[in-house]
Amino acid sequence: MDPVVERVLPQPVTLSFLDDSGRKRRYTPDVLVTYQCGRPPAMFEVKYSSELLEDADLYRCRFQAAAAYAAERDMTFAVITEDQIRTGRLQWATFLRPYCFRAPSPELEARLVGALESLGETTPAELLAGFPVHEHGILIPVLWQLVARHRVWMDSEAPVTMQSCLRYRAGT
Repeated sequence: MDPVVERVLPQPVTLSFLDDSGRKRRYTPDVLVTYQCGRPPAMFEVKYSSELLEDADLYRCRFQAAAAYAAERDMTFAVITEDQIRTGRLQWATFLRPYCFRAPSPELEARLVGALESLGETTPAELLAGFPVHEHGILIPVLWQLVARHRVWMDSEAPVTMQSCLRYRAGT
């Protein structure tokens, strides 16, 4: 759902490292994200905050190995928790993701885009008010397709509602 993300690769590599007692261990980070526009790739580990506190020593060696591996390859490594994942953006992405894969109707898209261009900043409710009520059911999915494909801007941290702020992205 992020337009700068090129690819997400789960469990990209298994690393070998020595723990504090000198024993050889293995660790596999959760995900590797590659980006467009020259941004360096990033490896991520996703953990609950409570796990990090309970097993800090265990994770410290693993994360040091991952950070060293990433640095050697001009990548970054970060640990993220539920606090960074369970945001408005997750709700936004969960709701809009199915609309990324639906075949758009060029005619309906053109009608919505034309209305958005003339309204400027608006809401889904205000946008649809300019169309006959019997068309709302077919226009709403097209609107969500435009948002999901980043042709229409909507705050990705705010809940998706009929009162959400919308803006057409010219040139998309």
